[in-house]
Amino acid sequence: MLLVAVALLAGCRAVPAGSPGQPRGGRAGLQVTGTIEGRPIAVTQGLPRLETEDCDPNDGPDQDVCFVSRTIDGRVFVLVFENPGVLQPGTYDVEARACPRPGDCDGVTGVAIVDVQVGPADRIRAVGGTLTVEVVEPLERYRGTLLLQLPGGTLSGDFDVVPRPETEA
Repeated sequence: MLLVAVALLAGCRAVPAGSPGQPRGGRAGLQVTGTIEGRPIAVTQGLPRLETEDCDPNDGPDQDVCFVSRTIDGRVFVLVFENPGVLQPGTYDVEARACPRPGDCDGVTGVAIVDVQVGPADRIRAVGGTLTVEVVEPLERYRGTLLLQLPGGTLSGDFDVVPRPETEA
């Protein structure tokens, strides 16, 4: 009996809080639901890929922060923060600002510029909504909530995203 108890306890080691893939404060990863052009969208992934450089290199050089995931039906889903300098604790309005050159969005402050990509190519710029950033550890962790108004729908959700361990990249 003692051997069984020891074996069970050995398998129940404590996992450090904040370890990649582990829930943080009851949330982990990216959870988004809503509609785009009448089609339902749902994303729930515990460890999406975090990109902290240029997420759209074919558009020209700029800085972005992106959460790359898949919808529950398997389509690519990318949430792109076009002006990552705004990713500081606080609540921001989301705005559909035109950026003639890709790098023009990088310096915008006070409002968030957010694009959504569903599928392999098309991106949609959010035209309104709110972004609330709760925790930021640059390049390491981003946690908050969002409500995005899109030209053809809305998306809302939570994020608590950290880099994937190199073995999962």
